[in-house]
Amino acid sequence: MRGLLWKELAVLKRYARTILLLGVFYLVLAYFNQDTIAMTGFLGGMSIMLCVILCYASLAYDEQAKWDKYVCTMPLSRAKIVGSKYVLALIAVGVGLLLSGLLCVVLSALREQLDFLALVQILGSLAVAALILLAILLPVAIRFGVEKSRFIILGIVLIPVLLGLVVQQMGLTLSAGAVSMLQGLLWAMPVIAVVLYLLSFALSLRIYRRKEF
Repeated sequence: MRGLLWKELAVLKRYARTILLLGVFYLVLAYFNQDTIAMTGFLGGMSIMLCVILCYASLAYDEQAKWDKYVCTMPLSRAKIVGSKYVLALIAVGVGLLLSGLLCVVLSALREQLDFLALVQILGSLAVAALILLAILLPVAIRFGVEKSRFIILGIVLIPVLLGLVVQQMGLTLSAGAVSMLQGLLWAMPVIAVVLYLLSFALSLRIYRRKEF
């Protein structure tokens, strides 16, 4: 597993300059946002986006280089091969949120607007969103390939957004019971996200074991 992770990091070195430039660009945009909460959400959201880009870059490189065909001839279990992608995704999310969190703390402290509790809540929510997004993205990309999965993922992401817009336009209101249930669901989301991530790994492994390279 360690060797596979080193391989992933070595591959992603070629994307490091692009990711760094994007990170600096987003940091400059966030600096001019006077709303600390909005700044935190923006930087954290961009970190999640960059993590997804990194995961896609890794999968795209493997697909282009026919890596799976080669690695399956080595004395490595398919569980480790698939697991390396999931561990890489966790590392990317962790590093991204940590760096964006530190930057938000520094910028907020300079403005004397530091709200540590709100910062933790926003980053925690983004971490949950990242796990759920990756839990969907990885098995779809492994099953259909990087090119086809882009359109599938786009559809999956757009569906809840469009539904939300429809509900907003219709002016529908939720009952007190529905609001209470949604609040309880939000508290349970971290556990749900972890369970979905583990189930996603199991699904990806099953798909990968059935593939022929």
